[in-house]
Amino acid sequence: MIHAVERRRFSRASTLEHHLMSLEVWEPRARWRTPGRILNISRSGALVSAGAKLPKRESLWLRLDHPEQTPWLAARVVRIDRNGAFGIEFLDSASELYEAATHGIRFGNVLGSIQDSDD
Repeated sequence: MIHAVERRRFSRASTLEHHLMSLEVWEPRARWRTPGRILNISRSGALVSAGAKLPKRESLWLRLDHPEQTPWLAARVVRIDRNGAFGIEFLDSASELYEAATHGIRFGNVLGSIQDSDD
């Protein structure tokens, strides 16, 4: 059996079943938004499906809307697979998006709970 060499810096993780995300694309002459889903995610990128065709190499912003809303995160499309899913590279730290997509939690909520319990 031949094993493929993993080229990614970070391993991919599955996401929660029921989540919703928004992708906002900034093209030179237009700015538009489409819904999407994260199919899998790592600390440096994600494979996503989107409600519209995303332009390769254009800057875009994404966030998780449900179960937790995360802040907007800068990203770009680096590839489109044969099934029409988009390979996204994160341009900023995606820790909050990663935790919300894989565990349904947001750092702000966890830290707020810890701070509230100190009172």
